[in-house]
Amino acid sequence: MMFQHGTEEIFYQVFGPDDGPVVLFSHGVTMDHRTFLEQAEALSDRYRVVLWDLPGHGKSSPIEGADFRLEPLGDALVALLDELGVEQATLVGQSVSSLLHQHVAFRFPARVKALVDIGGMPLHRPVGGVTTFFGKAAVGMTAALPEKTFYGWFANARAIKDSTREYLAEGISKFGKKKVLEMTYAYLEDQSTGIPQAPPHRLLIINGEEEIGIVKKASARWAEEHHDAERVIVSDAGHIANQDNPGGVFEVLRPYLDSLSDVDE
Repeated sequence: MMFQHGTEEIFYQVFGPDDGPVVLFSHGVTMDHRTFLEQAEALSDRYRVVLWDLPGHGKSSPIEGADFRLEPLGDALVALLDELGVEQATLVGQSVSSLLHQHVAFRFPARVKALVDIGGMPLHRPVGGVTTFFGKAAVGMTAALPEKTFYGWFANARAIKDSTREYLAEGISKFGKKKVLEMTYAYLEDQSTGIPQAPPHRLLIINGEEEIGIVKKASARWAEEHHDAERVIVSDAGHIANQDNPGGVFEVLRPYLDSLSDVDE
């Protein structure tokens, strides 16, 4: 289904009972709603599951003109909740969408029940100026790679399963190297600003055992410092753990969501 948000059309799908607890999934860069299909279908017996394509991604409005900063993306997410008549949802975000969900939870705390992070980093710990500089420099170095080599590098660094890598390569090829670099710079800018403090919501952090090193380190520290966090390592998975090992992620995610729902009953 589609809904209009300003000048953009946003694609979304809804699974499960209308009166079920709402769980909204948001994908990573160059990906789309399909990355969470297995989890959505498995949870739809009890939960009202919402998948969507971020602006510029998947079936949503074309990438040209889309704004990839966290604030406008957050506005689009809240507009989707409004469109569906949802007052509060548990947000499951992969990679950059973990940053997005933390931003939403800080700005609109009442709209968020809990956060589930898959391969993300804490937004309340802004990336310093030196780190941002070298991060941009490292990203800039990849600009010298030939287009197809860049696609392969991007996919191989984030997944260990061939089918996941093929999915990532397909997505990134639709964007092109230049646009992916532009998005990455935008997210680095938002990370350098961050948010003043960590959202107080309950937090589940999921990392693949072959997670990107800097992400794994930041996730471990985040879990230690958060007042109500749980961190789980999923075997046979990289950065895109939900596709590398969908069953393993589901085995972690389902009991966590059930624990949230059981408190309300």
